[in-house]
Amino acid sequence: MNLRFCLLIVSFTLIAIVRSQTTLTIDPSKSYQVIEGFGASDCWTVNYVGKFWKQEEKEKAAKWLFSSSFDKNGNPKGIGLSIWRFNIGGGTVEQGDSSHISDLTRRAECFINSEGQYNWTKQAGQQWFLEKAKSYGCKSFVAFSNTPPVFLTRNGYGHGLKDGNANLKTEKYAAYASFLVDVANYFDKKKNIKFDYISPVNEPQWNWDGTYQEGSPWQNYEIKKIVVELDRKLIEKKCNSSILISEAGTWEKLSKPAGRASNQIFNFFDAKGESEMLKINNLNRIIAGHSYWTDTDNKRLKQIRDSVWLKAKQYNVKVHQTEWSLLSVPPIDDFPKSYEEATYTDIALQMAKIIYADLAYANASTWSFWTSMDVEMNGFKNRFNLIRLQTKNNQTKTIEGGGKVLAMKNLWVLGNYSLFVRPGYKRINISGADNLSGLMGISFISPNGKKIVTVLTNNSTKPIDVELELPKSIKSNIFNIKSYLTDKNSNLKYTDITKTKSLNLPFKSVSTIIYELK
Repeated sequence: MNLRFCLLIVSFTLIAIVRSQTTLTIDPSKSYQVIEGFGASDCWTVNYVGKFWKQEEKEKAAKWLFSSSFDKNGNPKGIGLSIWRFNIGGGTVEQGDSSHISDLTRRAECFINSEGQYNWTKQAGQQWFLEKAKSYGCKSFVAFSNTPPVFLTRNGYGHGLKDGNANLKTEKYAAYASFLVDVANYFDKKKNIKFDYISPVNEPQWNWDGTYQEGSPWQNYEIKKIVVELDRKLIEKKCNSSILISEAGTWEKLSKPAGRASNQIFNFFDAKGESEMLKINNLNRIIAGHSYWTDTDNKRLKQIRDSVWLKAKQYNVKVHQTEWSLLSVPPIDDFPKSYEEATYTDIALQMAKIIYADLAYANASTWSFWTSMDVEMNGFKNRFNLIRLQTKNNQTKTIEGGGKVLAMKNLWVLGNYSLFVRPGYKRINISGADNLSGLMGISFISPNGKKIVTVLTNNSTKPIDVELELPKSIKSNIFNIKSYLTDKNSNLKYTDITKTKSLNLPFKSVSTIIYELK
């Protein structure tokens, strides 16, 4: 055997190793949670964009967020969010600089004043996007509050106190609950927009005593108290919304004792727990948490979510993931050494890993990003936005002067889920793709059984060839297979792969594969 022939054999062997094919098996007979939707919130800049920016830029942002349409080449025009989170402000805009919140975009208007008079022209920019979401077909709306109206708070401001107790006067719980229900009823009756959930507290574990944004701490017993009052007002005022709690600042606070406002699944949903909240009419068996601060270590990332699901399953509680953006500080597994070295795609792939983990391990029924749009400052890149707001000097203080909107890589990566995994789809089993540092695969089936959607994330630094194996009864009914690719070069790029036997997944990419059945 000559040297040239030996080298040729070695070369082909190396290629085979690098591009070896992985077979993934999808089994619809094993199913898990029903998906309620994917979303984002309108904090904090949406009110300014909707109120002050040119129509062309507003329309472009709305299309990217909410459109489920496709162009003539089959490529999506938007990501079809099915959940939109509307912030009910506390009135720090009206306080201006005396609010102690230095960034004007982190202040929010309030629909009510200290005399109890409502002004429904407030939050006009947010209302514009809320109505756009509905017009595009967004299915679910959540009204959430970071702070009670400032005139109801203990310190007269929209930020919290260092004592860790709710920034709400003890005699004003009913007034705060009444305000939240009045807002929900206004939009239901006057705008024909029903809020499925009212969320009265947000990240109660933190003091929010700084000057960054609106916020309030809460103790578990205080959360129970506001939920009781909110339930009474929902019944009294004949409001059709349900109550969502507790929007925990991190997953650990839901499943174990860990300081203030913790072990919340047990405390809120165990009949023997301190809260006994099972008796509340309008509180569904749902616990909401945020995915912040849990993604530096892959092993810990999985363990935390496994723990949440174990406790939620024990108490027959559904899990909602209602906020995530990239707050963790490197070192982060499978991520560049610093944010300076990270690309926009690196950040989007970190989000893809979190979505996979929240759905596959925590069995989350919803997943939402924080926040839909923001100005890119301080080298943050796309850590905190789906849409970048390009303002004068890239500052939030110039946001009232308008600017340009730019679709970021996060938007399109989230679209691999939000556009194709619609409310009512059920997660089904897929084996062979559960490597957080490599190939992650997660599958869903439509309510009528006519579509199977699989999202494949290649988090590795090499391309991967995969073949999806389906039961014979399903394979015989396939008439069309579509693929949508998002990587550094593509944004949900459409390809018809009906006649393709195996798929090539580029490195650092997310692909959605859709089987359409007869």
